Amino acid sequence: MKILVIFTGGTIGSLTNNGIISTDSGTQYMLIDEYKKNYSTDVIFETLSPYNELSENNTGLTISMLVSELKSVLAKDYDGIIITHGTDTLQYSASALWYLVTPQIPVLLVSSNYVLTDSRANGHANFKAAVDYIINHGKCGIYISYRNSDNITRIYEGISTLNHLPYSDDLYALCDIKDKPLSDFNPPKKWNSDVMRIFPYVGMKYPLPEEHTKAVLLDTYHSGTICTASPDSKNFFDELFARKIPVFLIGMPEGDSYESTKAYEDRHIIVLRKASPIAMYMKLFIVTENYSDYDTIVKYMTDV
Repeated sequence: MKILVIFTGGTIGSLTNNGIISTDSGTQYMLIDEYKKNYSTDVIFETLSPYNELSENNTGLTISMLVSELKSVLAKDYDGIIITHGTDTLQYSASALWYLVTPQIPVLLVSSNYVLTDSRANGHANFKAAVDYIINHGKCGIYISYRNSDNITRIYEGISTLNHLPYSDDLYALCDIKDKPLSDFNPPKKWNSDVMRIFPYVGMKYPLPEEHTKAVLLDTYHSGTICTASPDSKNFFDELFARKIPVFLIGMPEGDSYESTKAYEDRHIIVLRKASPIAMYMKLFIVTENYSDYDTIVKYMTDV
């Protein structure tokens, strides 16, 4: 059994010094050493590290680097691959890899809620669960291994996970999420995205779209609604439609809908199927890196 471990930084690759958490390359092998010490196994671990960064600093450039690195090693004789990653943008990288890479072996992203030297850290448990999944011949694909505060370690589909709640380390996911990969697409290759993402809040004002904006993703309140009564709402959406910038809405449940949602059609808002908002943002990031025209962007975002 041979497993490749790709180190990218994050809390799982950091130490605390005078109250400051920062990446430290010396921690990279702590996971493997601890695993070998506690579990009798014939697993051979190989390692590499394309970059070493706190995950809140990840960009389109790091996504591209990680996708390229993963694709380059998939042809080698590994039974599985583990990618260590920070928790802040764990879901973003997992979604991007799910869309852009179709591995024929299990690939699991592993993170830690605290530095590995902290007794509260779940990093060692997450790593063990990932190794066990590979040893037990888990399904091929992109996954996240993560233990919540209930002490249960779960394996999550790469496109299923949601944002962490404020002040919480726990990770949650949607069930039965389906989509098509974008394996032939190029990964993002620049610092930022051409997608404008908008969150609703009381008293909100719709921002003016920047010149480079190629698409807009609207997050909703929990009932699938946004403020459509705002004085600048119609003007905002009319301008986007006039500029042929598609607008997508994520978070609207099936079944009966509120009166306010009747404005979606008039505002030229395209309601997406049930999916993780993070996954839909990353998919839109990828699609707009490869295409600019309205119809093509809509086609890929609505084709399940």
